[in-house]
Amino acid sequence: LVNPDFSALTTAGTYCFNSCIGLINPDFSSLVTAGNQCFQNCMQLTSDFPVLETAGNSCFANCGAFQTPDFPALTTTAQYTFAGCEGLTTVNFPALTTVGEACFYGDIALISLGLPVCTSLGTTTGNDYVFDSITGKTIALTVPSALMTCLNSGPDADIAYLQSHNTVTITQIPPSLKLTFDNIANADLLVGDSEDVADWNTFFDLPTNGTVFSSVEINGNAVKLIGGSGITLANSLFYGKESLLKVEDVACSIISAGNSSFRYCSSATLINLPVLVTAGEDCFANCSSLTIANFKLPLLEDAGDNCFRNLSSMLSFNFPSLVNAGDSCFRYNYNTTVFDLPSLENAGDLCFHNCINALTFSFPTLETALSECFSHCTSAIYFDLSSITQLGYGVNNEYVFDSIVGNDISLTIPSAMMTCNDGNPDGDIAYLNSNNTLTITQI
Repeated sequence: LVNPDFSALTTAGTYCFNSCIGLINPDFSSLVTAGNQCFQNCMQLTSDFPVLETAGNSCFANCGAFQTPDFPALTTTAQYTFAGCEGLTTVNFPALTTVGEACFYGDIALISLGLPVCTSLGTTTGNDYVFDSITGKTIALTVPSALMTCLNSGPDADIAYLQSHNTVTITQIPPSLKLTFDNIANADLLVGDSEDVADWNTFFDLPTNGTVFSSVEINGNAVKLIGGSGITLANSLFYGKESLLKVEDVACSIISAGNSSFRYCSSATLINLPVLVTAGEDCFANCSSLTIANFKLPLLEDAGDNCFRNLSSMLSFNFPSLVNAGDSCFRYNYNTTVFDLPSLENAGDLCFHNCINALTFSFPTLETALSECFSHCTSAIYFDLSSITQLGYGVNNEYVFDSIVGNDISLTIPSAMMTCNDGNPDGDIAYLNSNNTLTITQI
């Protein structure tokens, strides 16, 4: 293997390309996940990874040709992910929040490292060998200011190790809510004077809806709002603002978003709200440019009606904490093939209606799926509903699986659902069984 075309590859598993020593610069433009030791010992590899989000243990270990690789979407690394990359000199990780133990172990050529949104170096604030064996260098390091005070008011011990063994110039990034526009003039149109923090506090209705911002910084078309916390976004706050391109809550300041807060922000390509817990009706509806690589809501628990309706660029959804999804919450996501919602318990009427390309619905904690929940999901082949207690509002056919016909389907359900209708299956299961080739696993 030298330069094969992997442009359609989205996931590469454990050992996938391990020790492919001739691999040089193939196209990995769609790769989102790379497993443990995936590219280890690929000594000539120089590819960029524009949408890679997660890299496993020793994923790129001993990739000696890496010098200035590009990982703009990488959010999580594991143990030894880049260990032994002896040619690595300059690298910026603009989205990397979690750095694994011994991640950069032995990267002896390192001179510039950007970790502007990093929240954890290793698993503790102690020395987790993240930079072990890097000595005698002059290094420029960019980190959030929080990492410089997280250990007894001093720096994380991994940073302290780097400082004690090298000459390190540190640029500290104050926590901020960063908003990027297509033109800074549109920020002025939105709030009045984008350089006046008072105008931003008025726009966000602070302090009524949270703690006020203390200052504002403008860099090109980007606005950094510093000092806010516990913020609830008002209904329709950014409704239809096509000039808004990115929302990056590095300060972890936004905890709730109201109805239609971002609806029709059709130009937004990145929304990262790491502590958002509640999103109202239509909150992100019709944000047609968002993709899985750049839409992060890791703590979201409650999503209102139509919250994610018609996000045409989302090929998959991964919201690990989502518990409640309202009526039509994911409706009309025509291009989505996979829903990964491992904590989902309640799905409203028409919740996934007309997700015509969705293949897999793995919802092991789902208890309630109301009427027409999966209707017109015409490509469905797998349902894990192993905790389900209610399909629709009763035991008759309430069109939960309406228009799913002619498929070979694997269904996992509690055994009680096979006898709940006077000794017969729930009517929705009976419909699915009579219109498809159904393999049922009873729990």
